[in-house]
Amino acid sequence: MLKRTYLEILLHHVQNYEQMIFICGARQAGKTTLAKMLITNERNYLNWDNVKHRAIILDNIFEYIEDEVLANHLDINKPALLILDEIHKYSDWKNYLKGMYDQYKGKIIFIITGSARLDIYNKGGDSLMGRYFLYHIYQLSMGELIGHNYEPGQKFWQPKWTLAKDNALADTTDNLWQRLFKFGGYPEPFIKNDAIFYNRWHSLRTRQLFHEEIRDYAHIYDIDQLELMGTLIASQAGGQLNYSNIATKIQKSESTVRSWMHILYNSYYCFSIPPWSSNVARSILKMPKIYLYDWSAVVDHGSKVENFVAVHLLKSVSYWNNVGLGQINLYYLRDKQQHEVDFLLVSNNQPWMLIEVKAADTKISNNLNYFQQQLQAQHAIQLKFEADFVKINAFELQSNKIVPASAFLSQLL
Repeated sequence: MLKRTYLEILLHHVQNYEQMIFICGARQAGKTTLAKMLITNERNYLNWDNVKHRAIILDNIFEYIEDEVLANHLDINKPALLILDEIHKYSDWKNYLKGMYDQYKGKIIFIITGSARLDIYNKGGDSLMGRYFLYHIYQLSMGELIGHNYEPGQKFWQPKWTLAKDNALADTTDNLWQRLFKFGGYPEPFIKNDAIFYNRWHSLRTRQLFHEEIRDYAHIYDIDQLELMGTLIASQAGGQLNYSNIATKIQKSESTVRSWMHILYNSYYCFSIPPWSSNVARSILKMPKIYLYDWSAVVDHGSKVENFVAVHLLKSVSYWNNVGLGQINLYYLRDKQQHEVDFLLVSNNQPWMLIEVKAADTKISNNLNYFQQQLQAQHAIQLKFEADFVKINAFELQSNKIVPASAFLSQLL
């Protein structure tokens, strides 16, 4: 079984905090599997989509907690755990959880999982404020395949020159890198490592996402056009998002396209990265860049490379913010003279790390040097995608250095 670094993060929460654990992320990213690793008995798991479990949740949850969860919990020095999967589909779920949390605070840690974005559901007059910590779960990444051990307060991991035995999968680091790029980071197709299985799995997952999940929670009935919009976005991955252009192609209004984009964001189909404008002369102020969570669905090789790195960076940004390592955001850089750098990490509103991605270039980008002179970020790194994994600590190098992308990304989550 693949070792997920997230398991150690959640165990740290269980051992140190009494707030509920909210686990959100894309369909089939491993949320439920991960949550179940924290419990030892199926009685500690209830799924809203299971008819019998739903009846328990609606009719006698407090009796169930007393008779099944607490009565069978043997370690009085530790709280019991109860997983409530997809509970956000219940219309009054926030007040429901508030009542249970307030009654069993200190006795039970509730673990709430959902494929839609739980952080979206928690905006505005949130009755759960202060009662939960949120954890975004992403698909597999190079850092997780390397098998780092979680240490609280750590942003980067020291490079590991050997793979963890339970993660090696009888493969080399470079082969795992190529396999991750080809099949994506969703655990099942990655582990199968089979092109025919991947094609069937990906087709089914896409159909379920649009024709079941999005249709049911967003009440969108023109699903075919929304799916067409998703296909157009996939073809534009790594490019600037142009709402009017998409509206013309799918024959919908621009306001509809903007509304649908939020649905695709909330369903973990795609995400956008805005431009950074502070301290940049003549920067552009609009047009975010768009990426897919599943980079394997991007056809163009150059766009796929950039998308691959974007997801790795977004995963780390979410981790840093979720565990309290600062307020960190992800941007890109472009000015009106067409100078551009692919990514900028900003820590506490200060430029921190410039990252340019190239497939095979061996010369430092002039644009990287240009923006580094303006922003004076702590790190400025050019990633070379088509380069073998090497034993190098990317964060001990001087700025404006070329680093194998596999070496750099393996030091992130």
